[in-house]
Amino acid sequence: MAEFNERFGRRGMAHGAVVTIVSDGWDTGAPADLATHMARLSRVAYRVVWVNPRTASPRYRPLVAGMAAALPYCDAVVSAHNFAALDDFTAALSARRRRR
Repeated sequence: MAEFNERFGRRGMAHGAVVTIVSDGWDTGAPADLATHMARLSRVAYRVVWVNPRTASPRYRPLVAGMAAALPYCDAVVSAHNFAALDDFTAALSARRRRR
């Protein structure tokens, strides 16, 4: 996330864009660092949509440190685990920015 922000952040492609992150949220880095970089990204991007196939499970809870750190900076978290769930993804891409 740090490299993405550095290369594509404020003056790059992320500025005013809908940024999509595809990850299960099982980040191995420091959660505080991820939170810092997600906060920076959320200030630059129009929307941040996180695609996490694990959210398809009714038992899913964002307890993994990486996902828990990132969640406050996401405008939407969708599963996109199958073709039917892609409707949620496309709706998240076109929705208005959530007030933070």
